[in-house]
Amino acid sequence: MNYFSKIAVKITALVAVIMFFFPLCSVSCSNTDIIEFTGIELAMGKTIDMPDLGIEVGEAPEKLEGSPIVIAAIVLAAIALICALLLGVSRIFGVVTVASSILSLAIMILVMVGMRKKVTEEVGEFATIKLHIPYYILLISLGASVIMGFISAGWRDR
Repeated sequence: MNYFSKIAVKITALVAVIMFFFPLCSVSCSNTDIIEFTGIELAMGKTIDMPDLGIEVGEAPEKLEGSPIVIAAIVLAAIALICALLLGVSRIFGVVTVASSILSLAIMILVMVGMRKKVTEEVGEFATIKLHIPYYILLISLGASVIMGFISAGWRDR
């Protein structure tokens, strides 16, 4: 089981990092997707071109700023991947894999909850945030990295 968990934690950490390059969410208005965001775009910002929806939206920004906290989530996922690749060298890599996966997972959940709240406060019910399948794969793979990192670090046997 320990050999399997060491391979599994490497795969799940790699999947988590890859998912940041896929669309994680979109903002939609009247069931029309207006803006779609990858994890990288959430972190670094995105230039947007608002489509004509036939309603007055007010002043829409031309560029949405990125979030440093999402940058932290990406960096933590990358740290989890690097430490997962180094499992077996030292037990500390298992500890860091688990800790960074937990933090990245918590950040991504809090970011989406915060985005939903902010959109609801600013726009009301006209706009909604749709979470895409890669977002859920990201959460699942980070959670699996926590579990597999825990097992491969040998804590289960102690």
